[in-house]
Amino acid sequence: MPEPIPAPIPAERFRDGDFVAACNKAADSLIYFLLNVGDGDTQLLLLPGDPDDPSDSRRAIVIDVATTDKLPALVETLHLNGLFPERVVGGHEFPIVVGTHPHAHHIGGMPQFLSWFGDHVTEYWDSGYYHPSSAYLETMTQLERLKKQVTVTQRRAA
Repeated sequence: MPEPIPAPIPAERFRDGDFVAACNKAADSLIYFLLNVGDGDTQLLLLPGDPDDPSDSRRAIVIDVATTDKLPALVETLHLNGLFPERVVGGHEFPIVVGTHPHAHHIGGMPQFLSWFGDHVTEYWDSGYYHPSSAYLETMTQLERLKKQVTVTQRRAA
């Protein structure tokens, strides 16, 4: 039996408003972005900052970067709208970046992301699976370049 098709969200559930202002009011809330990238995934979890400590700004966890340009553009837009801190030398705005598996539809944009933002990544979680794709090899090259700053964690076979 085929899966039932979910009903569309009723229009009256949508409210007009200023997304950025709502996010700024909710500085102590987690904000989840799922980017429409086609056949893969790109996810950004904007972590809450401490509202009682202005020096404790938001950070973000990245899960897969399927395409080039989309995630860097989102990060820059968040910064320009005051939702994400300015990158500082030695900053750790991305405590965790995850490459769930080495297929291009999940890490096709990872080499670009690591090239632009790698100095701000603390830890990279890799699936531990080798794949001879250019996206995987370029990701590993970027991580080798960042080896003094970024801890790479790989799954080990049992």
